[in-house]
Amino acid sequence: MLKNLIHFVLLILIIFTVAITTSAQFNTGRNVEKLANFNPNSAPYSDVYVSDGRAYIGGYDDGKVHIIDVRDDQDIKFLGTYQASIPRAGILDLQARGDFLFCALSEVGFTIVDVSNPASPKEIAIYKENLPEGVHDLFVKDNFIYLCDNDFRNSKLHIVNISDLRRPKFVTTLKSNGGTHDLTVIGNIAYIANLSGGFRIADFTNPAKPIVLADHNYAGSFTHNIWPSQDGKVVFTTDETCGTGHLRAFDISNLKNIHEIGAYKVNDASDSIIHNVMVVGDYAYMSYYKRGLRIVDIADPKNMKEVGNFETWDGKSVFSSRCFEGAWGVYAETNGRVYVSDISTGIWVFNFLLATDASPTGQILFPKGAETFGQGEKIQIEWAANDDREVTNQQLELSVDGGNTYSPIASNLAGAQRGFAFTLPNVNTDKAKLRLIVEDGKNPAVKIENSGLFQIVADAPPTIKVLTPNGGETFLPNDMVVLGWRSSDDRRLVSQVVELSLDNGVNYKSLAELNGEVQQLAIKLPETNSNQALVRVTVNDGVNRVVSDSSDQAFRITDDRSPVVKILSPNGGEQFIAGQQIQVTWQSTDDKGLRNQAIEFSANSAASFTELVKVGGNVQTFTLNVPFVLSRVCRFRITVDDGTNTVVSSTSADDFGIFEFIPKVNRLSLKSDKSDRLVINLDPSSIHNHNEKINPLHEGGETVEGFKIEVLIDTKFVSYTKEPKLNA
Repeated sequence: MLKNLIHFVLLILIIFTVAITTSAQFNTGRNVEKLANFNPNSAPYSDVYVSDGRAYIGGYDDGKVHIIDVRDDQDIKFLGTYQASIPRAGILDLQARGDFLFCALSEVGFTIVDVSNPASPKEIAIYKENLPEGVHDLFVKDNFIYLCDNDFRNSKLHIVNISDLRRPKFVTTLKSNGGTHDLTVIGNIAYIANLSGGFRIADFTNPAKPIVLADHNYAGSFTHNIWPSQDGKVVFTTDETCGTGHLRAFDISNLKNIHEIGAYKVNDASDSIIHNVMVVGDYAYMSYYKRGLRIVDIADPKNMKEVGNFETWDGKSVFSSRCFEGAWGVYAETNGRVYVSDISTGIWVFNFLLATDASPTGQILFPKGAETFGQGEKIQIEWAANDDREVTNQQLELSVDGGNTYSPIASNLAGAQRGFAFTLPNVNTDKAKLRLIVEDGKNPAVKIENSGLFQIVADAPPTIKVLTPNGGETFLPNDMVVLGWRSSDDRRLVSQVVELSLDNGVNYKSLAELNGEVQQLAIKLPETNSNQALVRVTVNDGVNRVVSDSSDQAFRITDDRSPVVKILSPNGGEQFIAGQQIQVTWQSTDDKGLRNQAIEFSANSAASFTELVKVGGNVQTFTLNVPFVLSRVCRFRITVDDGTNTVVSSTSADDFGIFEFIPKVNRLSLKSDKSDRLVINLDPSSIHNHNEKINPLHEGGETVEGFKIEVLIDTKFVSYTKEPKLNA
């Protein structure tokens, strides 16, 4: 027979599972602060128990209990080790009361140890009666110890009197269906986990004659461990089955109608299993083997949610099991200290950050007191609310008699809400007061009043009069103009909206939304001509009274002065080579500035123009390449725009020519082969381009006029597009 190295469930599951060692996210957690980890280097370890500043961690198969001083989180000290006198005994469970330690031993029974001197523990009693397979779990309550024997086929609950610690005395046994495995005793009520038999609730007012109050089983049960809620209306159980076991919540408020109301299971639990649960306050603390420490908020057992975790397993396999590695035992205190025993990594000490629960706090930020509001005025109530866990519910109330009585104005506000729009009642009072009620779901509701009283009074409508512009004025587009008005209210103005219309009030465009104190606004008028401009100002006193006023008559936005432009060059008579780079210059002005200017080109003496380039309003010279057009009747035009639909142009005063090249005649002879044709025989070596003009032609001191001049170069006639005169 195996040594009970692994209890009955572990034996069965090891047979049918493949040993897989995986690496957990070691030393990671949420809402759990690691304070210390101590490994006595004698793994595997079993359960943990804490009493009077000492932690006790059992050795699973060596009969040892290591005693550790945990009073100082920053200085955990090893105090000593208890070694059971029974060879090969494993410590499966343990509890301490004062200076005495009670240990459940596999294959034997239990021992009582004097640990008043932890450096030298003394075993003072050993109990074996009717426990041939030993003890799996135990619970000490007053003068009795309750033992779950380790014979899973015929397990019973044994009750033993320990009023004389050196001579434990058998009292009775209680048989149950499925096999008694673990129990928790609160007051006189025992909650017993019966593996495949579910769980039992029994009254041990008289331990010699226990009364069974209820038995409950459920589908898939393998109830390893059980713990009741603080109010005793719910029990929480753990099913120690690999991959499927998890935490369940059962309503036991009516023992004749016990039923499951909630469940919790870790994500991706295929290679893990829940072991033990301990309930402290509104939290269930679980040792979840490979998934380490898990903490669940059970305030609403129908909707349990995980709020803390820390994985203690280092990934090293001790039992060569798919599921049974990692956190074995858990012990939690009301101050948030949590102790976990890990099979391979020893004892861990944690601080659960959400365990301590303070009452919520809050403050009304507006109105704070001394304000005056109008009847029917809509105000935005603002407040702050905080809690160390979370605010779950809020309520607002109003008093009109200085806080003697309150009426609710908003209930069941969300915990995160911090503002509420409220329309004040039609009452006159100088004793108005607000109260905020904040709840955190744990502590009594906290009621918070604002620090002072405020007034609610009858309210007259506001007044508004637009002063400037008020009609008849003329402005230029883009002018900076100061708008002015006079507005007032018997209490205060909440807001003012300034608008502009360009169509005599048919449509308005918002210019600004201002507070109630401003009475003028500088604006830049649009780049638009209008003879029907109006300004409107709308004021609001916050009591649903909105009043407007606009300019008495329309004013004008127009630009009557046209821009001026004059082209300077080319301005006629010039000759350029196609593609030649030249500079176009001009003068242009406008009283409000030019928006853009265009340079245009004509090859037909200004009959039509093509835009070459558009430049900014400040440019007055531009370098460009002459178009590749051969014409003797070319002109440039500059067209300017002041942005108000006023466009003005200036054109070259006369034509200029664009040629393929310009020869320079150094020496020539004139011949006429026809009466209307003059031929110039020209040596090609005498041709010069680059913007050189034709020299006057002379022959015999006479002037030759009226002929179209053609230059014969390499048998090709090139005609000039303008007829020059031949001067003597």
